[in-house]
Amino acid sequence: MLVTVPVVKKLSLAAAAVVASATALLVATPAVALAGLVVVQSTTFGPTPGGLYYAEATCPAGTRLTGGGARLSNGTATVSAAVPSFGNDTLWSAAGLGNGNPFTAITAYGICASGMSGYQTVRAEHLPPAGSFMAAAMATCPVGKRVIGGGGSNAGQPGYVLDGIWISPDLTSVFVRTLRTPSASPDTAPYAVAVAICIDPVPGQQRVMAATQNSTGTTKTISVSCPFGTRLHGLGGMLGGGAGQVGLQSLNPTNASVTARVLAGTNYQGAWRVEAYGVCAQ
Repeated sequence: MLVTVPVVKKLSLAAAAVVASATALLVATPAVALAGLVVVQSTTFGPTPGGLYYAEATCPAGTRLTGGGARLSNGTATVSAAVPSFGNDTLWSAAGLGNGNPFTAITAYGICASGMSGYQTVRAEHLPPAGSFMAAAMATCPVGKRVIGGGGSNAGQPGYVLDGIWISPDLTSVFVRTLRTPSASPDTAPYAVAVAICIDPVPGQQRVMAATQNSTGTTKTISVSCPFGTRLHGLGGMLGGGAGQVGLQSLNPTNASVTARVLAGTNYQGAWRVEAYGVCAQ
């Protein structure tokens, strides 16, 4: 059972900026399961002076991040980052871009545990030339280690949407993609950051996946379920279709769900789908 520890705080002005299918792939069976699994969360309201919605969640003493998520309360805002803070294995950062509504809330979720051996975070970045349609980055675990969770960011680039955080079926890598939106300035460039949280394999470690139908629609939500005897340690989601006009609104580990919606003002009419990925372990 996951224990959820909520923390609600007010944003400081100084803050920086269905058809469901499931698959599971087991990895090597090693020594011990993870202990002290807990979900922590922190909520802030309104954007920073720079226009970015931002929140951080901190792991309890003696634990480190296995994964995390982010959620925006307003449908006009989308997730631009759900990622471990750079150089800090206990602090999860969530960011979003929107229309500056002061009543919009952003929640950062950190999934934390102890007892992990071989713990290592791997970070990859991609910054293509200005005017590019897409940026893509893949973070790969060292040989012998497996992904227990991961995150991604578009570094708050205006005019670009975080298109997804994909976790590979064999738990060796995390792939992040950002796409240009119709509102992007021609002299700006997309930016993608991928982070893989890697550990020595643990019992029951596997990826589960579910997807919505590929169809038209304004909002779609999909959830994943861990097999009996395992618990959620990491969460990801990826969009299929959307042409930069659909964005992630929520990656919520408290109910293992991913929500996406058509961007405000785009009136996108094409077919698209959303996939959710969970990393489960005993």
